[in-house]
Amino acid sequence: MAIKWGTVFGVAVLLWTAVLHLLGFYTVDLESGRRADIVAVVIPVAVLDLALRERRDLDAGGRLPVSRAFGTGLLVGLVSVPIAAGGLWVYHHHVNPARLDLVVAHERVRLVATGTPAAAVAARVDQLRAGGTDAAQFRGALVGTALLSLVLSLPLALLLRWRARGRVTHPA
Repeated sequence: MAIKWGTVFGVAVLLWTAVLHLLGFYTVDLESGRRADIVAVVIPVAVLDLALRERRDLDAGGRLPVSRAFGTGLLVGLVSVPIAAGGLWVYHHHVNPARLDLVVAHERVRLVATGTPAAAVAARVDQLRAGGTDAAQFRGALVGTALLSLVLSLPLALLLRWRARGRVTHPA
């Protein structure tokens, strides 16, 4: 079950990236890409919600203990990492190898336009470049996805419990 939803999660991230690339959000309109990346949080929320619903329905009695929700969320997230990270590596190295340079240039222009001091602009550029290495990208994918999956699993599990309380069951 975690393999299925982790695969869906990883593939959804890659599809999101492909759509934004085709829309020019990672090549021409980087500000829209920056905003769209914030909206991308809908991907893990939707996938984890579906995974936790399935886990709840598969477990005896249709209950979803918080520990089970955390375990399921973590496994789903971890399964997605090699798919998403591998696909994004291909994207960054072969589809859009100029992306980091484009992001750095865009961020520099944005910060200068807002009057950010030169030292702060230089520090942000260095931060972006350091975060753009393969190792940093993989670490970020692994740790970020694991933490995000864990953090989202609790409220989603509680929401599923709350919804189940309002459900009326009728005898067959």
